[in-house]
Amino acid sequence: IISVITQDEIRKSGARDLVDIMNLVPGFGFSGDVAEVVGIATRGLYANEGKVLILIDGIELNETNYGTLQFGNHISADHIKQVEIIRGPGSSMYGGSAELAVIKITTLSPDEDRAYAQVTPSFNKGEVNSGLNSKIDAGFSKKMGDLGVAVTGSFKNGPRSNELIWNKGLSYDMSENSQLSGLPIYVNAAATFKGLEARFIQDNYSYKLQDYYQITTEDREEIFNSTMALLKYKW
Repeated sequence: IISVITQDEIRKSGARDLVDIMNLVPGFGFSGDVAEVVGIATRGLYANEGKVLILIDGIELNETNYGTLQFGNHISADHIKQVEIIRGPGSSMYGGSAELAVIKITTLSPDEDRAYAQVTPSFNKGEVNSGLNSKIDAGFSKKMGDLGVAVTGSFKNGPRSNELIWNKGLSYDMSENSQLSGLPIYVNAAATFKGLEARFIQDNYSYKLQDYYQITTEDREEIFNSTMALLKYKW
């Protein structure tokens, strides 16, 4: 069972990140995990334990410890051209983390001429936050003969969710206690020359939290930073 979500559909939906896009697909949902990670579920099965393979421009996003990806104010919709989803055991073809589904994300290609920039305010309890509580997305691609280059980047801040989190009968508002922290940037750079393709991705994703295994008033920080690279040649 395959779904394809195009760039035009993403724009018309008003999606802000990958969570919003996946909520358009039947059978997918999201739930909380250890350390307030926002994890993915599909067809009634929790899948954040390395059971969904997530690819961006051919590079696997699943981290190597547990095979997961952290969602929530993470992968910006402004960079995504298309999302292709296999609902079902894609592991028969892709192996690894593709036990329950495969999500393939395509972004800006070095084979096109395009440039864009966008600033999106972050909403918290109906009010627009200014300054660092905004999302800045930009991208540039150019084809010059046999050489093609593309660079996309994001700087984002603000909460990962505005929902209540519950634990042992206690709750608190994530809109006040789930801010991105550190240097929350995403950079995806690619170059092609004839049959050669090189790509580099730096994905910094960390956030503050209050709840680890129980409700506390102590601020903590979880860090999930990834550096990825791809080099291939079509012979």
